Amino acid sequence: MRRAKDKQLGGKTQLYSTQQYAVHRLLDVIDLPRGGKYLEPGIGVGAIARAMASYELADGTRPYSAIEWHGWEIEPRIASAGLRRMRDAGLNVRVTTGDFLSMQLGIDRFDCSVMNPANSITEACVRKSLTVSALACVYQPLQWYSSATRAAFFEEHRPERILVMPDRPKFVGDDSPMQTWCWYVIPQKPAAKTYIERLSLTELTVRKADHARQSREDEEDFGPGGIASADGLVSSVVVANDTRLAAAGAEADCG
Repeated sequence: MRRAKDKQLGGKTQLYSTQQYAVHRLLDVIDLPRGGKYLEPGIGVGAIARAMASYELADGTRPYSAIEWHGWEIEPRIASAGLRRMRDAGLNVRVTTGDFLSMQLGIDRFDCSVMNPANSITEACVRKSLTVSALACVYQPLQWYSSATRAAFFEEHRPERILVMPDRPKFVGDDSPMQTWCWYVIPQKPAAKTYIERLSLTELTVRKADHARQSREDEEDFGPGGIASADGLVSSVVVANDTRLAAAGAEADCG
């Protein structure tokens, strides 16, 4: 989840949700744990979690639909909207509102972390995630790898694979730049070598449909009369699916 200023969120926050097709291209070439517990700092509206759940194999099965997601989101309105989106998609998810980098993670351990945080905090999010998860899949621009300031970071957390998106995705949002984006696959133990691979091109019709869907969802969630209204704000911990939602001033079933 990427952020910048946006009038829909009071001029303070803008959503750059990860494209569904970008997640699907990752899953085309990597076999992540099918089930188990996943972590996402900055889970936003659950774009990555929903994309993974919707991914289908050739036989029609959805191998990532039974994941137990644990997400953190600093913006209450986004957390509220994201919870509803993920709940409606049938995901088993816990969303905690607050700053992932300053909160204690407890004793939980995770099979994988998948993330697209703001560029300025990506390094810190990866470091913290890898203290509790075996693998991190990080969606960031290609130039994130080439920065001299991150040389020490990439020595300590050498990626196993860098999977390059050939599409130069366009995010929904004001002033979203056209960049070359990649998935960085970073194991808890630094890889001996880093392999750079080019992912498959996604058809233009698919990319346009994905962009249109995200634009429509943003308007439904945060536009005038959107579902993420002030009276729907969540409190400190939100749990969806077979547990309960802790809403501001009340509790409601989510199953």
